[in-house]
Formats: sequence, structure tokens, C-alpha cells
Amino acid sequence: MQYRRLGKTNLDVSVIGLGGLQFYNMSSTQVAQLILRSCELGINIIELGRSYAGSEEKSGYIIPQYRNKFYLSSKTAERKKELALNDIDISIKTLKTDYIDIYQIHHIDSYQQLDAVMNSNGALEALKLAKQQGKIRYIGITGHSPAVLTKAIKTGEFDVIEILFNIVEREALNELIPLAHEMDVGILGMKPFGGGAFLDTENKIAQYFGQYPESVAQNLLKFVLSYNISCALAGSRTLEELECNALSGINFEPFSQSQLKMMVEEVDKIGMRDSAFCHRCGYCVCCPNMIDIPLILRFDEYLHKYKSKAWPVAMYRHVEQNAMKCTECGLCESKCPFNLPIRKMLKEAHARLSQLDQ
Repeated sequence: MQYRRLGKTNLDVSVIGLGGLQFYNMSSTQVAQLILRSCELGINIIELGRSYAGSEEKSGYIIPQYRNKFYLSSKTAERKKELALNDIDISIKTLKTDYIDIYQIHHIDSYQQLDAVMNSNGALEALKLAKQQGKIRYIGITGHSPAVLTKAIKTGEFDVIEILFNIVEREALNELIPLAHEMDVGILGMKPFGGGAFLDTENKIAQYFGQYPESVAQNLLKFVLSYNISCALAGSRTLEELECNALSGINFEPFSQSQLKMMVEEVDKIGMRDSAFCHRCGYCVCCPNMIDIPLILRFDEYLHKYKSKAWPVAMYRHVEQNAMKCTECGLCESKCPFNLPIRKMLKEAHARLSQLDQ
């Protein structure tokens, strides 16, 4: 297994990390088997979360016996100080450990959410206090919006960021990743498989990467790691999936710049065959009704253009401010540098994503 320095934490982490989101659908025995095999394969970081149902509880049965073999990362979705402090204590108790290496504020995707966690009674204060008390070693933040995370790390409060980065979601390359390197903030990459969408055999991206040597999963991880992300977090449901993912870090050799350029161009052609294509620049994130326009159009893109079904429909189901909340004020279109018909695109996205959910 290859290892990289995780920014200012100075932790040497395996380039492939074990993501715990899938643990909710597994038994404690299955989770223990994955963790033990991860150790044998050289994986030394496990990523969990209070909102990942059962991930800490199931890991807690085996972690104490191998605590010195892993860096533990967990997170809270709470926004207030007292609630976040409670989550930290629950995490430590549940994992049967004295401390957690990296504790993160989970899912910060808007400036309003960032402001909420960074005020005097926000979750950040809880993490800073816990760090002083020795309950956690390093403070992190996770999210899907490069613009929001860029603002977050400019404060200097965060040691680690967990970012959305894969063959489609590459916006972090514009400013966030270069700034993180400049500020020596460690980078964990999430969703290298597009939430599993890119592994679907019907998905056009899976079909494209299927023509390369090695597996689709290994090539997708290799793409992420070719951009010097400290660690790519990959979920595994079986030992076979885990071993396949781990091989990406054991045998890793980066794609060349010419290969990366060709891959990006080919994948963008798949998604850009229609003229109305969201570039996810973020200028439309000004909706007075708090609709996350790029997020909804991304789900629709996975469904409509990349031919994934279950994942985008399931994700859209949990979006509270969905496309039906649009009042057609047109503010988003006035901000769009590509002159996209966003109101029309939202209607079409809602129709497609909702129809399959019925």
C-alpha cells in the first residue's frame, strides 16, 4: 500500500481509505471482516459518521483490538456547539476509544450552514474544545460545494477537508485543491465512484472505463489519486470489493497528463451532448428559495445522461428544497454565464427524477 502525508496533520495515510457509509446494510461480523482485511491490505484510515447509521456501533466491536493500526475519522451533522459536543462523546464511547484522530463537521454545502457552524455557539467551537481536551486530534469539514469549502479553509480553522472529487465532479481543481495545498490542509476525496453510479454497468462512464486495463473501480480511483489527493475514500460492501479497491493503492501509478486530458474530454462529451449542460460554476447558488440548483441538475445528469437510475432518484427524494419550490423569479438565469434555461431544466429534472420514484 502507498501512503501520503495528510497535510498539516503529518499523518501518513493510505491512499485508499475505508468508507463506512455502506456499513448500515451490513452485520457487525461483516464489518469486522472488512476492517480486519483492510488492516492486512495496509489500509490505515477508516471514515465513519454519526449520521451513517450503525457505522460507529458496528466498528466499535472490533476497533479496540486494532486501535493502533488505524486512524479514525468521524463526523457530526449537528450545527450547534452543545449538540456537537454530545456527538463527539457518543462517538468516543461507541468506538470504545479514548480519542478520535480526525473529527469533521459534516455536509456543509451552503454559506448559511457554514456561518451557523462557525458562530460562537456553533459546532466548530465544540470541535476546538474537544481538541483542547484531547478527545480529538484534528478538525475537519466535509461538503460538496468547492466554493463553500474554499471559504471555510480560508479561515485557517481546519486541518482536513473531505471533498467531492471524481471524473465528473472536478470543480475543486479550480481553486479549492490548489488553496488546500498552499495552506497545507489535508485532502480526503469522497465519492470517487459518483456515489456508486459510475459502477452501474448501464452507466456510460462505466462502459467507457471498461475499455481500460484493470477494473472500472480501480481506474476511477486511479483518476482521483493522479491529482495528488491525500486519500480516496472508497466504500466496500464485500471483501472482493475491498480487495479490488485496495489494489489501486498497492499498484498505483498515476495516469499521464495526456491520459487524464483524454479521459476528461471523453467523459465530458458523454455529458455535454445536449447544449443545455450545467457546468456547476456555482453562480446560480443565489436562489431566494434556497434551491441547490447545481445539485439537482447533477442528479438529473446522472439519470438522464449517464444512465444511472437508483442512486440519483434516491438522493433527490431527500432534497427538501426540490425543484418544485422554484417560483420562476429568474434570478439564477440572470447570473448564469452560459445563459442556460435553468427554470426549464429544473422542471424537466423534477419530472424525470420524480416519475421514477413513483
